[in-house]
Amino acid sequence: MRALMVQEGFGDLRAGVERRVGGCNLRMYRDGGFNVYERECGGDIRRVRVAGDKLEVVPAPPVMAEPRVSNIIMLRLPEPLVVSPGSEASIETSIPVDIVVVMGSLVVDAIPTYRVKYALYGNVDKGVITRFVKLGECRAPCASMRIVVRNSGGKPVRIERIVFPAYMLSLCYNGSLVYANSIFVNAVDDVGSVQPGRLEAQECRLAPQLLRAPIFERQRQKFLMLYGF
Repeated sequence: MRALMVQEGFGDLRAGVERRVGGCNLRMYRDGGFNVYERECGGDIRRVRVAGDKLEVVPAPPVMAEPRVSNIIMLRLPEPLVVSPGSEASIETSIPVDIVVVMGSLVVDAIPTYRVKYALYGNVDKGVITRFVKLGECRAPCASMRIVVRNSGGKPVRIERIVFPAYMLSLCYNGSLVYANSIFVNAVDDVGSVQPGRLEAQECRLAPQLLRAPIFERQRQKFLMLYGF
C-alpha cells in the first residue's frame, strides 16, 4: 500500500487519504477493482469494500453508533439550574458527537467518541429509553452548543436534564471544530417544550441530516418533556 496523505479532522475521504479524528485513523486505499475503507481505533480494525471514489467523514448526533437503542437524547446538566418565573438563562456548553462515515446519506460506519449509556425517561410503563449524555464530560470531538431555558410558568423550576429527539440536532464542521444549533426549552410549571434553534456558526460545512422527523413531529416542531426536568 502506497504512503497515504494524512489530514486532521472531518472531511472527504478518497483513495490515498488518511483522516485522523477522535483517536481513530480512517483511510481509503485501492485493492484490486475496489477501494477499501479501513478504520483503525485502539487496535481494532474494520474494513469495508467501496465501489465508489469518495466517502465523507462527518460529525453526527450521539445516537448513530451501535448498539442503536434510541434516537432520543437526554442531556444531564453539570449542575442543576433554577429559573424564576419570567426569567431566561443561556448555557454555553458542548455535546459529544459520533464520528460517521457516509456515502451521501448512507451510513458506512459509525464510531462513538464516548462510552455509550442509556437511561429511562419517565416511568416503566410509559417512559422512553434515551441515550444518556452528561454535559461537561465531553472529549474531542465535541460540538459547541447553546441551550436557552425560559420559564413561562407561574412558579420557579429546577432543571437537571433536557430531553429531545436527535433529529433536532443539526451540525456543521470545519476541520476538527464542530458546531451545533441552539436548543430552546420553554418551561411551564412541570412541563417543558423543546424546540431547535438556528445553526449560527459561520464558515463551516453542513453535515448531512441522517435522521428524519416523524410526520407528526414535523407538524408540531417541538418535543414535550412530560416527565419533568
